[in-house]
Amino acid sequence: MDESIHIDNRTTKGTFIIEVTDQANASWQGRVTWVNGKQKQHFRSTLELIKMIDAALETDTIEIESL
Repeated sequence: MDESIHIDNRTTKGTFIIEVTDQANASWQGRVTWVNGKQKQHFRSTLELIKMIDAALETDTIEIESL
């Protein structure tokens, strides 16, 4: 049996670069860059960051400035 076979079910639309520039009120602030969508946006909290990423993956677009 060949054990080197690997099935990769990941998609390529979910590559994000997260830059945390500050931490205040027990949350992160910074910038997220959506590599595949060629867009970036500043976020003010960890929850906002998660919502941005979720929106990008669900709709293939989020209201952010273009790179």
